[in-house]
Amino acid sequence: MKHVKSIGIALSVAALVAPTGVMAKKPDHPGANGKAKGHVCKPGHKVPSVGFVVRGTYVSGDASGVTSTVTGANKHSKRVVTVGQPYTTPAVDISKFSFVGRDPFGGANPPQAGDKVQIIGKIAKPHKGCDPDSSYTIRKIVIHGPDTTPEQPEQEAPQQS
Repeated sequence: MKHVKSIGIALSVAALVAPTGVMAKKPDHPGANGKAKGHVCKPGHKVPSVGFVVRGTYVSGDASGVTSTVTGANKHSKRVVTVGQPYTTPAVDISKFSFVGRDPFGGANPPQAGDKVQIIGKIAKPHKGCDPDSSYTIRKIVIHGPDTTPEQPEQEAPQQS
């Protein structure tokens, strides 16, 4: 019995001493695994870009760019354009243009004032705390002519007897 008491006392003392060795100071950033996290605004750091869409009506243009009056824009493009104001695209390649219901510039049915214009592109979205960067690229310019489908007469629903 004497041995059982001494073993029990030894185990209880060991149980009280063991947690103090395990309770070491935690690092400031446990998920960093010893790596220092650099600031994301450093030069050469990749800035993410997001899509933007600008809608408007055609005013003038040629194969290098378009001037339109902005009628709508998504939240990303509002750093570049203002709704209700004219907007002129920077010089772009003719391959970025798409015509719906119209011929390309210089064709038989070129774009006319009042046609709908949609400008699609990518704009830099800086991280929080970084200087805003308004650099953007135009991916596509779509010019929609008037709807030329003939009006279909309404069909009357058959009467039930």
